[in-house]
Amino acid sequence: MRDKIRAISQEVYELIEPYMIEEDITQILDSHGKSTNSPRACKAGSSVYLLLSESNEVLYVGESGVSIKSRCFGDGSGAHYQKTWFQEVAKVRHFTKDSEAEFSKQERKLAEQALSIVLCPKYYI
Repeated sequence: MRDKIRAISQEVYELIEPYMIEEDITQILDSHGKSTNSPRACKAGSSVYLLLSESNEVLYVGESGVSIKSRCFGDGSGAHYQKTWFQEVAKVRHFTKDSEAEFSKQERKLAEQALSIVLCPKYYI
């Protein structure tokens, strides 16, 4: 059973990975998200994302129905920036669709778990 779960997770990862966008965490933090040239992670959407170190180590895998910027910096006590490990984050790689109709909460959660199985993030919380 374990081998099948890993194989399915790898397949999900391979479907998503070519469409992932990489953006610098500093640019995301410095942008308000309303301008057309703001990073995609600053705009509302339905996403699965990887928080990466400067050396591309996968630190965290997450999903969000709001902008990734909101999830990282404005999600109350659950905001990632409040975690001690967040200082290691240099980049975000994400797959984002414009609405939940295009990438539902259930699909995001499945993708998040599949990516976690394949990529083994340093901080699996």
